[in-house]
Amino acid sequence: MQYMRKREPGEINLFKRREGEKDQEEMVFEEEEKQEQIERERREGKEYVRDIYDDLYERDFFPVNVLQGSNVIELIGDRDIYGVESGRPFMVIEIAKTAGTMTEEEEESDERAIYKREIRDKPYDNLYQSIKKEAIIYHRILPKIYDNLPEDIKERVVFPRIIDDIKEGDKTKAIILEKMDGYICGNHDTTKKGVWNEKDIEAICFLIKEFQETDPEEIQNSGFELPYKDFLKSYQRRFNERSEPVRALMGEEYVSKVEGILHNIEEVISRQSPSVLSEDIFCFNTIKMSDGRNAFIDWERPYLGNDVSADYGKLISRLWTDPEMQQEAIRAALRINQDNPDFKSLLRASLIFGEGGHMFRHYFHRLNSENLQKREEAEEAVEVFRKLFEDILDNKGAWEE
Repeated sequence: MQYMRKREPGEINLFKRREGEKDQEEMVFEEEEKQEQIERERREGKEYVRDIYDDLYERDFFPVNVLQGSNVIELIGDRDIYGVESGRPFMVIEIAKTAGTMTEEEEESDERAIYKREIRDKPYDNLYQSIKKEAIIYHRILPKIYDNLPEDIKERVVFPRIIDDIKEGDKTKAIILEKMDGYICGNHDTTKKGVWNEKDIEAICFLIKEFQETDPEEIQNSGFELPYKDFLKSYQRRFNERSEPVRALMGEEYVSKVEGILHNIEEVISRQSPSVLSEDIFCFNTIKMSDGRNAFIDWERPYLGNDVSADYGKLISRLWTDPEMQQEAIRAALRINQDNPDFKSLLRASLIFGEGGHMFRHYFHRLNSENLQKREEAEEAVEVFRKLFEDILDNKGAWEE
């Protein structure tokens, strides 16, 4: 049999007959590379699992339930929540103490806990999502925030206690957190209807405001540089895609108004100072506890940005399932931020070009879904967002000048 030399990656075959056509050797090579990648990921996954078991064994814990599998454990729940493989760089596991290892204090409380492990090819390189940043937030920031909240707000807010930091050298690779009993207040796109009342909404808006008062040096002095987001550049880049459902469902007149909002926000954003933004204070990271309090989890994303309304935009946009509470969240955000004369203009732009516009377009594209349930959900959502955009662009309701 004639010997067939294996080409190096990227090497060109000069004897291919037609552009885009692959010869047998190239197809075999690609298949071999694919199988090697699968085998490499399998080995790496086994190493991660072994390391996780070692972490837990050393601390007398045992895994009970995988909540998020990252790219290590095939988990249907990830697909249900995100619609695709999450690809998130974390494994999250519910754990319990092994028999005979609990202290009297632990026996009197719930012995369950949460193990959260960073999983990535190059740990600590991603500034937006980092277990090290999350550990800093739990240790240094959240206790101060809680102390600064008004007493009536404290009654509705709780943060899980961090039990342990697990390090690899001087790097934080995992944390163990107190498990908060209750249920998640929604998924990535929707808030459960009826889960929050007006007092809950007020408490969440207060929490967002207080978190944004964080001195960035408190985080950065711990050895973690916060990434910066320029919202004006983001809004300008997204004008066309955010205008798509507006043009289709509301007409060119409203597209012109969207363009006017973008033009007007340039000067407003230019005079804003950077603030620490949370990114993730919304339904998907909130647990409703049996005593009525809201437990706030997942603090790996904070960053610096020049639009303080962005965090409220994410909260408000996921409240489309409960339009009355959505309007209450808008009113609460405006009321709590009266000290900022630019806040209404910022929130208006954030809802159009940020998370509100993202969700409007997301459901607009689902209107023709073959899945009846998704199509009916999209029809409901699109009507809520159409009305929200109409109010914003026509200065009606809370947006009246």
